[in-house]
Amino acid sequence: MKILVYGINYSPELTGIGKYTGEMVAWMAQEGHEVRVITAPPYYPQWKVGERYSAWRYRREEGEATVWRCRCMCRNSPPP
Repeated sequence: MKILVYGINYSPELTGIGKYTGEMVAWMAQEGHEVRVITAPPYYPQWKVGERYSAWRYRREEGEATVWRCRCMCRNSPPP
């Protein structure tokens, strides 16, 4: 089955929905599904984009799933 996961949080974020979405995608890929992910660069819980990533450039990653990291206007602090 072809599956598209679309969300702002994804691995390598270590907490919350990013962690669980990454684990879910890995499981679906191991079960033989073709999985693609559209997401933002990792920024949570530090509230800044990770060093290896850019908030302004698109990036494609290959692995268990094909992951597209898209541009993101990320807050630099948690909401009030």
